[in-house]
Amino acid sequence: PHQDVAGMISAGVLVGAGDVTAQFAVEKKQTWDKKRTVAMAMWGTWYGGFFQTMLFVRGYTPLFQWLKCTNKSKLRQAVGKTIVDNLIHTPFVYIPAFYMCTNLMRGRDVAFAKAKLQQEYTHTLITCWKLWVPLQFLNFYLTPTHLLVPVGMVGAYVWSTILAYIANKEPEQTPTQTQQTQAAPGAEIQLCGNA
Repeated sequence: PHQDVAGMISAGVLVGAGDVTAQFAVEKKQTWDKKRTVAMAMWGTWYGGFFQTMLFVRGYTPLFQWLKCTNKSKLRQAVGKTIVDNLIHTPFVYIPAFYMCTNLMRGRDVAFAKAKLQQEYTHTLITCWKLWVPLQFLNFYLTPTHLLVPVGMVGAYVWSTILAYIANKEPEQTPTQTQQTQAAPGAEIQLCGNA
C-alpha cells in the first residue's frame, strides 16, 4: 500500500512538472496556468499512478505470464504488452480518458472536451506511438516488474511535457467553433462571400 501511494504521488508530481515545463520552456508563457497544472497532476496521480500501476503490474504481467504463447519468453511478453498497450489501451482508453478528465477538471463542459478530443486525437495518438512504442518495449523487456512504473515515469515526464503542449496549444478555432462550423456547412460559404 505505501509503495502504491508513493507511486501515485510520484506520478502526479512528474505529470505536473511536465505541464509546468510545457508552459514555460515550450510555450514560453509569462504566467502560470495553475488550474491546468493541477488538472494534469491529478490526472497523473490517479491514472498514471493508480490505474496504470494496476494495469501494468497486476494486469499485463500476470496475463502475459499465463498466456501459452508468451509465458516462456520475455521477448514475446514485451512485444505482447507493447502491442496491447499501444493498440488497445492507448487509443481506446487512455487518450479519450485524458481529454475528458483533464478538460472536465478545468471546468470545461463535456461538449468542449469531446470536441477537443476529436480535434487532437490523431496527432496525440501518433505522437504517443513515436515515444512509447520503443520505450515501452525496452521497459517491458529489460526492466524488473517492480520497477516498470518508476522507469516508465521517466518517459512519462517527457511525454507529459509533449502531451500538455499538444492538448493545450491554442487552435485556430476552439473545439466548439469547429463543431459549429461542421454543423453548419453554409456558414463557410457565407463567410467567404462576405470577405
